[in-house]
Amino acid sequence: MKHLVKALSVGALRFGQNPKTSWSSGAHEPSTTGIRAWLLNGVGYSNVFVNSQNEIEVECIDSSWAEANTSDLIANREAALESLLPRQHQDYSNNSVAWPVITCYYSAYFAAQAFLRCLGLGSVYLESTEADTISKAWAARGFSASIGALNYGFRVELSNPVTIRISKLGSKGGAHQQFWGGFQKLQNPINTTLLSSPAINVLGTLERQSAYAEYTKLVDLCFSSSGTALTTPDFNWLSRLRNGINYRFSNHLWLMNWRHSAGLISNHQSIVDRYTHGDRTLPHTHRNFGHTHLIFVATRFCKLVREATSSIAMY
Repeated sequence: MKHLVKALSVGALRFGQNPKTSWSSGAHEPSTTGIRAWLLNGVGYSNVFVNSQNEIEVECIDSSWAEANTSDLIANREAALESLLPRQHQDYSNNSVAWPVITCYYSAYFAAQAFLRCLGLGSVYLESTEADTISKAWAARGFSASIGALNYGFRVELSNPVTIRISKLGSKGGAHQQFWGGFQKLQNPINTTLLSSPAINVLGTLERQSAYAEYTKLVDLCFSSSGTALTTPDFNWLSRLRNGINYRFSNHLWLMNWRHSAGLISNHQSIVDRYTHGDRTLPHTHRNFGHTHLIFVATRFCKLVREATSSIAMY
């Protein structure tokens, strides 16, 4: 995955205006303002309109968008790592395995969010009061666009001026299902960024093609079923699994502390170890064991994001 790591590293610097330099020790305090708060604040952009594709375009007037994007990137990266690391180092022999599985889900979710921010992509959920505040502020400034309480996807275009394009992710399911549905829709923008975006044009053609191939393999490993021929990856299975365990007590995982939990955790870890080292020869039953596969997704995405953003730190 070295070419994909390099592409993400370059992207994180371009879409974050070299945060390592601007956030170095002794400089001003790092921004804690993410894209949501940046939209609410409204001082970093001068024009908002709806384009012919029914997207909302926000034209930026300074680099505050970049600090906001990097703040989101780092917050999601830290949340991903913090959610995953205890799963690998704590002893759950006297506890159920439900919560470890659920926190692995959140690790995968946060890592995917951080991954997107590296490429100038992402999502933001606006509650009704936030959407109403933004719409009223836009109307007061004479902008024709308005926004509702929904999950929105966005992509940053490093044009002149820098433009952020915002579009609805959809209204079906909960916020997390909408995110994974949006993640699926963002596959084309991801591939476009890796293959042809000026944002990472310091990479050679072969490097970009290798990064694209490595990303395709990652999606295949994480989001495709090995038991069937390759089809459109199912990104929503993570959310369904979390919802089933957390709200419907599926598979009796909350009762695992009553019996068998130590052996199950040990079995999980051995399978995770094999996944992490790229062994795809796992038994068919294990490849389709959703809880284990979820831990694998979280581990792979966290490792990728950690390596790609290791030079971006908060001091």
